[in-house]
Amino acid sequence: MIKLDAIDSTNDYARELLINSANIADGTVVLADFQAKGKGQRSKTWSSERGLNLTMSVILYPVNLKVEDQFLMTKVTSLGVMDYLKSIFDANLSDQLRIKWPNDIYVGDNKICGILIENNVRADKITSCIIGIGLNVNQEVFPDNIANPTSIKNELKRSFDLDKLRVDLCSCVESRYAQLHGISHKLLNQHYNESMYGLNQLKKYRIKDESIAAKLKGVSKFGELVLENVDGSSIICNHDELQYLS
Repeated sequence: MIKLDAIDSTNDYARELLINSANIADGTVVLADFQAKGKGQRSKTWSSERGLNLTMSVILYPVNLKVEDQFLMTKVTSLGVMDYLKSIFDANLSDQLRIKWPNDIYVGDNKICGILIENNVRADKITSCIIGIGLNVNQEVFPDNIANPTSIKNELKRSFDLDKLRVDLCSCVESRYAQLHGISHKLLNQHYNESMYGLNQLKKYRIKDESIAAKLKGVSKFGELVLENVDGSSIICNHDELQYLS
């Protein structure tokens, strides 16, 4: 583990390690009390109050993972975070946990965790993977420009020790990572799809500047969102093409 007081981005730091250092161990964790330029999906920032939340990146070397299967790393990480939260939540809160595609974790309609995965590719294989996790833990008040945030403390009304939480969370992610080659991909896909936010619900989306009502049916092998239009036809789109409206 590499623990830092403050850094622009733990993912950026991890990337520099891979570029400039030899023999970075599989499972190396870069942890920061504060990120000045934390990253989210679509070039968004991840805002976190100093010392209150878990902001970290993990370096992994998936064995024989093909480029076409790279979304499995998103599934492994999202399910690992879900597993940890279920271990501390009661049955009611656990039932509200969902993965909002592609890799945000929600409690009901509120976001508690964001994940950003960066893959390095050689030929048709993933050579290394940087998994960035931002989990809201002890922060209770958030900036007004952050939509629908929540935290573990807001949900459970108590504080958590970040060091113990990190160990437990990493253990859950590691268990899912081990499943990458220990069980069939079909089962990981099933667990991910069953946990998706809005599954089989009629919701409004904007796709390529067009507003539609559709049901979310799951994800494709390549991580694309699969929707079912009201006429029964399928719509497949990637995260750059879609916006949730409801």
